[in-house]
Amino acid sequence: MVNGFPGRSAFASRVAEEHGWDGVWVPDTQNLSGDPYVALAVSAHSTTRLLLKTGATNPYTRHPAVTATSIATVQEESNGRAHLGIGRGDSSLAYLGMAPVPVTYAIQYIQKVQSYLRLESVPFDAEEFDLRGFKPVADLSLSVAPSDSQLRWLRHATTPKVPVEIVASGPRMIKAGARIADKMTFAVGADPVRVKWAIDIALESRAEAASDMRPLGFGVHIGIAVDEDRAKARLMVAESLLAGLVRFSVMHGRVTGPAEPDVVESLLKVHQKYDMTQHGRRGLQTDAMDDNLIDAFSIAGPPSYCVERLLQLADVGITSIDLVSGWGIDESTGTLRQADLTSEVLPRVRSQLHA
Repeated sequence: MVNGFPGRSAFASRVAEEHGWDGVWVPDTQNLSGDPYVALAVSAHSTTRLLLKTGATNPYTRHPAVTATSIATVQEESNGRAHLGIGRGDSSLAYLGMAPVPVTYAIQYIQKVQSYLRLESVPFDAEEFDLRGFKPVADLSLSVAPSDSQLRWLRHATTPKVPVEIVASGPRMIKAGARIADKMTFAVGADPVRVKWAIDIALESRAEAASDMRPLGFGVHIGIAVDEDRAKARLMVAESLLAGLVRFSVMHGRVTGPAEPDVVESLLKVHQKYDMTQHGRRGLQTDAMDDNLIDAFSIAGPPSYCVERLLQLADVGITSIDLVSGWGIDESTGTLRQADLTSEVLPRVRSQLHA
């Protein structure tokens, strides 16, 4: 992950590419970090092969046409390396006083984004005009006015359509998203049982829809920390963004997906204690996570243990993993944090997957 703090995106992305990472993702949370599309565009020109992704944007703070044109611009600037990661919204909306948008709203929004990216014409939303008290363009009595909405500039694009990757944690969003996504990424933890549960819902929904016969890719969003001392590794991952990922599975005070009783108990504590003003930082939610919960939602331990856990996710059908880690440059010392992650864990996982 690249934090999206202005002035650091190009450097962080370049370091990630030099150390063998496949891609970077930038959060979209306007009150806590800089603009993701600016960060990704900057990263596009400081790298040559990295996948560049929003992780994740939301269906509220931008019009669907703006979201589509922003990521399509990154696609052109990077010569086809962009992915649009999108979910229902979390901290981006919380800092505007809102909960995540309803599933139905999110799906309608993403369908419009897909239409824009496919160069399709999108009808004007008269219902939205009425809701907001806006007047239609027809009221201007123009000689000729647009009759629908389309990204006309995209006709001249030289790169393929941007893949749309829906990030989901609950069964309703997984089921609905699987029918319109190019890829599904699950924020349900690192437990293969929970991940397979999510995959099964997506596959069943995709088969029922029978509207798109292309294979659906699957990713997972997890925390990771590599250290020979498992207690230290757990502490490292707990103090990252892990609690923010954990709360998706207990967003409304009830646990979604299969979980052992002790994990359920810890999930409920995270829900009760979550401090959004300390989102992504140490807060009350950090101490609410016990070892069992940390192990269910992240991978923390020696290199061999981390390799084994990552391969278990591949065994159930995961093809890509978005890692939240303390990896990166320690600016105070100039040294690489979690060097074993890039020097030992990732190369061993790749070699075994490609064997």
